[in-house]
Amino acid sequence: MAKKEKKQKAQTDPEIVINQINVGQLQRGNQDIQKWISNVKSAERVQNPYRKPLLDTYHDLSIDLHLDMVISKRVRAVKTCPFEWEDLEVDVIRENFRSPWFFEYMENIMDFVFQGHNVIEHVFENGLIVDTEIIPRQNIYPKEGIITKEMWGSKEKGWNYREEPYKYYMLEIGKPKDLGLYAKIAPYVLLKRGNLADYSRFNEMFGMPLRWYEYDPHDPGAREEVTKQAKAQGAAAYVVVPKGTSVNFHEANQSGASTTYKDLHQILNDEITIGVLGQKLTTSSEGKGSYALGSVHQEVEKSVNLEDRLMVEYILNYPFKNNILIPHGYPVEGHHGRFIVSEELPKDKKADIWLKMEQRIPIAAEDFYNEFGVPHPDEAAIKLWTERKKLMQPGGAAPEPGK
Repeated sequence: MAKKEKKQKAQTDPEIVINQINVGQLQRGNQDIQKWISNVKSAERVQNPYRKPLLDTYHDLSIDLHLDMVISKRVRAVKTCPFEWEDLEVDVIRENFRSPWFFEYMENIMDFVFQGHNVIEHVFENGLIVDTEIIPRQNIYPKEGIITKEMWGSKEKGWNYREEPYKYYMLEIGKPKDLGLYAKIAPYVLLKRGNLADYSRFNEMFGMPLRWYEYDPHDPGAREEVTKQAKAQGAAAYVVVPKGTSVNFHEANQSGASTTYKDLHQILNDEITIGVLGQKLTTSSEGKGSYALGSVHQEVEKSVNLEDRLMVEYILNYPFKNNILIPHGYPVEGHHGRFIVSEELPKDKKADIWLKMEQRIPIAAEDFYNEFGVPHPDEAAIKLWTERKKLMQPGGAAPEPGK
């Protein structure tokens, strides 16, 4: 009886929350290390934590090209892995999980890894999920479980997504105090941004030769004419001084001076890559490293991908299934959802494994041909192969060329 009441409440669809809230604008720019430290402290306060400044930092970080690339690589390992409910034969449900919403849903779930505590709203039509939306974090009080209409608005005028009926439409991911990987990666992105700005100024000042112009201070209009000619000759830096003026320039463009900027840029990118993927060699090797070292780094990345898929599986099999799917009539009770992972070995290693198996258990020749894409031989080819095999035995004569 309780289950029926639960389903009935879930099927009374409330108005979609994401359409009722006013999303406040997050700010880009003006971020530095000191602000990052202050923003993290504000978000970590035990009493009245305030995340708006930290969300501004996250919003600013999201446009870093290298960070976006490595995050996309990690998320792609989950999005591109097929998912199915074991032993579920309902075609409508199987097709529903092959719809665009589920592909985007994987990215919505993974978003909490990088930006922390997350709440996802599910939109239903005719009893099936057709879309999902991340509730903007600036409208959420994670500790209280409240979604507000305005950015950091009144808690009394919001929706409690942990209570009925909203708990059947809202999936909460992560703990209220989770800040995500961005909180740890932020200083490297901000330092890299400042380093690139310094490098740009260095090139502007010392990357082009300095031009020296002198004018006669006793000639009226001489300075204006010389300056006009200097501007007309291109963008390289120039100096216009009276004749007889002495200026000393300290050489900054010495050998290796500019490499400090490049080295720091690479170090910071490597730290970002390690923070997201757990290693750097599969993304930025700079031509260094052995095959063995590359294999080790690849295994590290695979273990990170496996951990992500297991995490997503737990979310889909427990809170998502029990709080979202079953109350809306999805016939998934008793079924386990899993990712279908196919590990493809190199053909030489796979052939070696098959040959070792053949020595222990009988294997049909047809299975071997199908596995490796080898055409099935005709009788003449089998007879020729058998004769050659006999001749290659100890004491046998060597086969003639072409036979």
